[in-house]
Amino acid sequence: TITVSLEGRYEIMVVDSNGCATSAFYPVKPVDVDTPIISGPNEICQGQSVLLFALNGAFRKYSWSSRDSSAGITIRNGGTITLNTIDANGCVAMAQKTVLEKPAPPIDITGDLIICRNETTILTASPGYSAYLWTNSSNDTTRSITVFSAGSYAVQVFGTNGCPGSAQVDVVQSRLPFPIIDGDRFLCEKDTLILEV
Repeated sequence: TITVSLEGRYEIMVVDSNGCATSAFYPVKPVDVDTPIISGPNEICQGQSVLLFALNGAFRKYSWSSRDSSAGITIRNGGTITLNTIDANGCVAMAQKTVLEKPAPPIDITGDLIICRNETTILTASPGYSAYLWTNSSNDTTRSITVFSAGSYAVQVFGTNGCPGSAQVDVVQSRLPFPIIDGDRFLCEKDTLILEV
């Protein structure tokens, strides 16, 4: 057994126990190795996903560091992605791509989250953003909104890095108290009575 690393025509001669000799030839021809290129965004926003694809060859096997085995994968976190491929000639190649994960902007909603019937509350998002988008019926774009009914309210903003951030709160309607007054119904002249709730 020999290890071959160069192109050429290799010959082997064998001699049997009777002294008879014979030989065989084996040509070795180099082939081009298909080296993959990982195509896709170089950045990802926190909480989102992006698609990466293997290009630049006809590969019969894919092995990603994410343990996927298809030509394309979905990633949800930043970091260095490694891809190993085997092409039609059985040649192995590798590619890497680093995807930067950008943080989502911090956002909070403040305001009274409990309202009484026929009352309102004002919800206010964190300051410092050029635009706001609320998921209420009016799709308001102001920093503060007036809420007339119970429900879920969310706001979305975009940071200076282009990434979205969002927050959500639930506004609930308080149950009206139902007082019951107990006591005597008849009041005698120059007398008093006690009413209790």
